[in-house]
Amino acid sequence: MEKPILYPKYSNNIKIVRADGFYLYDENNKKYIDLTASAGVVNVGYNNAEIKEEMKKQMERLIFSPQTCRTNEAEDLAERIYGLFPKELNTILKAATGSESVEIAMKMAKLNTKRDRFMSFDHSYHGHTIATLSLGNEDFLRKEFKTNFPKVKIITPPYLLKIKGDLGDKCKETLKIIEKNFKRQDYAAFITEGMLTSAGCLMFNIDFFQSLSKLCKKYGVLLIFDEVLTGFGRTGKMFSFEHFDIVPDIVCISKGLGSGYVSIASVITKEHIGKGFDYFSTYAWTPLACSASNKNIEIILRNNLVNNSRDLGEHAIKRLKSELAEKYVADIRGIGLEIGIELSPLCNVDDVVKLCADDGVFLSKADLPNTFLIHPPLNINKAVLDESLNVLIKIIIKNN
Repeated sequence: MEKPILYPKYSNNIKIVRADGFYLYDENNKKYIDLTASAGVVNVGYNNAEIKEEMKKQMERLIFSPQTCRTNEAEDLAERIYGLFPKELNTILKAATGSESVEIAMKMAKLNTKRDRFMSFDHSYHGHTIATLSLGNEDFLRKEFKTNFPKVKIITPPYLLKIKGDLGDKCKETLKIIEKNFKRQDYAAFITEGMLTSAGCLMFNIDFFQSLSKLCKKYGVLLIFDEVLTGFGRTGKMFSFEHFDIVPDIVCISKGLGSGYVSIASVITKEHIGKGFDYFSTYAWTPLACSASNKNIEIILRNNLVNNSRDLGEHAIKRLKSELAEKYVADIRGIGLEIGIELSPLCNVDDVVKLCADDGVFLSKADLPNTFLIHPPLNINKAVLDESLNVLIKIIIKNN
């Protein structure tokens, strides 16, 4: 009998059969230090005993229920999420995936502003639905569906602007481009991450986001922060917008909300924006998902994983910059445990990823050429992180 064809295709031939903490194990019982956290999802690590026990208890009580009815689990989770955000962000909407949360934010922005245009950055990633694909993905992901997209203006992120000057100069130039477009008075929202993660951690400075927030208010444009990947401690703050001392109008969360144990997402906004917004999502916030997510957030807070992300991220970047000369890497950038490494032209990213896997370190490529990401589970410890960096640094130097 022929085997079924399964999509999407795998990027390697490794078959994972179990995982624990920050380790993956393949069918030959080979152990890998996971520096991917399964696309930045597993913030509290794999096989967490507390979350598994909580899910077992919940399965005895209530797994699924009508979306038209209240549950204790959903109300408890809403209270916990509300406690993590600035008080003006008091309206919480339920979703099941990150892409869905961004779709909800887009719908809400259009209804609230009565406008239909959006702005986002090239090389950003906000989901794989028709609408979210329009928000800055690489052209190869958009081209087949261009005629179906909502009205979106894609602008070059400051980091990639081809002008003279440092990041601050590039941020100022980008703000001029944004304001010129905002003067059309037909933009519903600007959507961004605190850094563009999937591209390879493209950075902004604090002045950029403070100025962008002011421009949005001036022209009646809603500022949407996509915290699907950057949320729940990934950048060394609970949410990436906290680095910039601003309060977005809408925030989307997902991956770290459930840490891979369940599929769950949410949109958090201000009362006047979310008021009266109506939608339905069949699998959003099931009792089982809410119970697991509530325990997940409890673990993040109790174990100080946000601070661990900040401290180990600073340590990793310092080590990488001190031990990898410019001839090996073009750039090292990031915040917390979300780090992008752009290799020099002499070093091939595919070779590095494969050789690291051969030596038991699991990496993921970024969208920009010759760039890869380091974003392990946030509960990783310094000894294991250093062990993985030893392997990585050795391979990069050896293969230049």
